[in-house]
Amino acid sequence: MLILPLLLLIINPLQSQRADNHDQNTVEADNLLQRARQAGTDKDREDLAVQCLSLSRNLAYNDGIIGASILLGELCARSNRNEEALQHYLMAEAKLQKRGKSETLQNVYGALGDIFLREKLYSYACRYYGEVLSTATNDFVTMEKIADAYLLDTRFDSAEIYYKKLIIKYKNEGNNPHLVQIYQKLATAYDQRNDQGKSIYYYTAIEHIIETYGSPQENRCCTTTWAGSTCATATTSRHWNTSEKPNCSVSIFPAIIRKSCTPTSAWRSTIPATPNAGSIICFAPVIS
Repeated sequence: MLILPLLLLIINPLQSQRADNHDQNTVEADNLLQRARQAGTDKDREDLAVQCLSLSRNLAYNDGIIGASILLGELCARSNRNEEALQHYLMAEAKLQKRGKSETLQNVYGALGDIFLREKLYSYACRYYGEVLSTATNDFVTMEKIADAYLLDTRFDSAEIYYKKLIIKYKNEGNNPHLVQIYQKLATAYDQRNDQGKSIYYYTAIEHIIETYGSPQENRCCTTTWAGSTCATATTSRHWNTSEKPNCSVSIFPAIIRKSCTPTSAWRSTIPATPNAGSIICFAPVIS
């Protein structure tokens, strides 16, 4: 009858000691992670984070595993070690998902999307960016990333859904440089797809911005290589000799000058059905 009480007297202190040791070790893991974040070099950060991750795994200490994995993911991604970064972020994702949605999990989703985008695994990038946007519906940075990923994956309809939301935002803000960037992405993509109707639509949008907000004192000449598609407005366009300079106000998009200009006597113009490959075309030249 006395044996059971004696066993309890022995077992209880042992259990208490193990709990104390576990708590002490998790504090050590937290300290390693804090030192890693504050270290002066990426090498020191990585060394300390690896120690934290190893100790946390031995302790089955999820907070330490998550924190160290995210930090190692950031460090590996920064040095273009995408495969290692992916492994660390996936580890953090697996642990965080068991806890439900959180800001930390959203950040991990975004980081995974960025890695897959860099690795040209666009469908995976779209999946993770979609996870971010399912909660952060007004995250316009991620919105543009998912639009870019869909576009690069040749899923044009899905890309346009997101780009149109961005277009509304930047129109309301008067952010014309960003609008031009989006229109250029779409125009180029549809041009490569030989969808001249949509390509012209977005190039026309660029033209409208330049006509409305561009400064006539700015010299906006640039070079463009024409891929050889049919010139949609050949009957009203002018194809200037590459050695000549314009002396008129025109607005154009690649390979199409949509408004007629009166050239000076030194100018020569032709109206080809298709401009020669490699032609240099002027983009909103200076008005004299």
